[in-house]
Amino acid sequence: MSNNSNDLISHGNGPSPFVPYRNSKLTQLLWDGLRGTGRCLMLACLGPQKDHVEESLNTLHFASVALRIKSEPVVLLDPQDRLVLDLKSTISQLRSENRQLATALQHLSQGADLDLVVGSLPESFRNEVVTQGVRDGGGVIGGGKGT
Repeated sequence: MSNNSNDLISHGNGPSPFVPYRNSKLTQLLWDGLRGTGRCLMLACLGPQKDHVEESLNTLHFASVALRIKSEPVVLLDPQDRLVLDLKSTISQLRSENRQLATALQHLSQGADLDLVVGSLPESFRNEVVTQGVRDGGGVIGGGKGT
């Protein structure tokens, strides 16, 4: 397992290299924590007996190496939940655009200069206004002929 943790540290979160002991029980127990999809707690138990000194040192070495393993948290979403979040984001964006256009329309109805109002719109709206104006006959709004 010590080699496994050393490989995880040396390669970080890059492409998955071959890692020895990937089928070990300890790796399977720690898998969610190592991937970032769960939490992992490691408790290193040591014994004071002289007979177990080497095993205690190996445990301490593994624990110190395991402390250096860094994983990024991963949020796993159901496709329906992802769709709901995307739709909520789209609704929020459209409401913001609606407020901007309503403000621009209010300024125009109060007699504000058309170039200033169009200039205050986001770039995507300005491009649409110019494109629509060219298609309608050269004017920016309403075709520019007698309106």
